[in-house]
Amino acid sequence: MSMTSPRRVFLTGASAGIGLATARTLTASHCEVWGTSRDVSRLPLKLPNFHPVELTLDDPKSIEAAWNIAREASGGFDVLINNAGAGWFDALVEMTDEKIRAQFEALVFGPLQLMRLALPDLRDRRGLLINVTSLAARLPIPFMAPYSAAKAALASLTAALRLEMTGSGVRIVDLQPGDIRTNFNDAMEAPAEPRARAAWDAMSASMNAAPAPEIVAAEIARLVEGSDAPPTRVVGNLEQSILAPIAARLLPVRWMERLLQRHYR
Repeated sequence: MSMTSPRRVFLTGASAGIGLATARTLTASHCEVWGTSRDVSRLPLKLPNFHPVELTLDDPKSIEAAWNIAREASGGFDVLINNAGAGWFDALVEMTDEKIRAQFEALVFGPLQLMRLALPDLRDRRGLLINVTSLAARLPIPFMAPYSAAKAALASLTAALRLEMTGSGVRIVDLQPGDIRTNFNDAMEAPAEPRARAAWDAMSASMNAAPAPEIVAAEIARLVEGSDAPPTRVVGNLEQSILAPIAARLLPVRWMERLLQRHYR
């Protein structure tokens, strides 16, 4: 991608958390950012170099319309960042089919549609694709089974696409945040069932003590401004960014299950 002109970035989920921190960091680095939300009023409308886009990730027509409008305005994109996401906290057997399907629409099929739309630009510009998945792709979260499974599916899609795009000049990265201190839990309802509540309290405690979303935004900015493309990058505190991936790779599955059971009480 050209280093002499502002990089043009399409960023989903720019209204809060990691997405908002990323929008602020990239626009401060003189990138032009087209940031999305299903509710445009929640976007940082007064942020310089920021262009609000209305997009609903579980609606293919909304995705196509948003992309076409943004691409026409931008002239083409150097970077696609699939960041948007939300989850539900409940026992799998209690979740409705509609909620499970919606989870995969927003976290797998929506990003997949955007990847397919963006790849012609990214090939022409030797651009960058960042899929923000989650450490939950490796270490699933109890009572968030569809979320964990959808993030694992997106991580696998990213790995397969890297193989398919070998030699194309497109850089493709699976960025896996661990616990990050955002308002992610605010959109979910705390469970009443004791075992689920124990897991919820453990997750909430970890998130409250976790790094701020700016740590992920800084890593994204390094990838956008640099030339390397690690297959996977885990971002979080020392335990989650270094120790947990090593443990997941080396320890027997039953040992990892016991560690997760202990962590989630």
